[in-house]
Amino acid sequence: MMPLVVAYGLTPDVTLMMRNAYRDVVSNETMMQMDNSFMDPFLMGKMKLYRKNTRHYSLGIAGFVGSTFPVLRKSAANTFSPVIGVNASFRPGLWSFDLNNAYEWVNYNTSEKEAAAGVFQVNLAISRNILLPGLENWILSPVQEFSLINNNPGTGESNVSGYVSPGLQFVSPHLKIEGLYQIAVNNSHSGGLQAGNRVILGLRFMF
Repeated sequence: MMPLVVAYGLTPDVTLMMRNAYRDVVSNETMMQMDNSFMDPFLMGKMKLYRKNTRHYSLGIAGFVGSTFPVLRKSAANTFSPVIGVNASFRPGLWSFDLNNAYEWVNYNTSEKEAAAGVFQVNLAISRNILLPGLENWILSPVQEFSLINNNPGTGESNVSGYVSPGLQFVSPHLKIEGLYQIAVNNSHSGGLQAGNRVILGLRFMF
């Protein structure tokens, strides 16, 4: 999966974002047959709710709302996946604490006019900036993320899964390189761990 994200600051308090991704499928006998293709685009708006900056820390809270739009995948059902959530960030000194809460109605506009699944996600990321000697304006940030996902399908049994994700970030004023290794630590299915471990790599350009 290769996502592309473009964000634009409409005002100092409002940011618009568009995300799309190209999916490359490696198929085998146990997987559903899927074609390599671009996914549905995701559009989101984010608004500042509270901000406080001091010499010793900064605190920010923002709300966001968005949805996928079925404009590219002609073979898929005409569905939307709206999401609403809140972000909170706390920056004491060289430390960073980011909390993200979101609820998504997956495949909302089905033929039955009901959500196929409701997904609630909580993600906490903790990192610390380390200045790199000899590399001006570059920062190394070890990061540790904790994720909890509660999936409530319209039919069938709900399940809860969790991830512990250590990683690294290299940050400059205009570029961020990041990598995470997601380790599945919990799944509510009685049959054992259903989710697998994943590697996530990211590259951000900032203007």
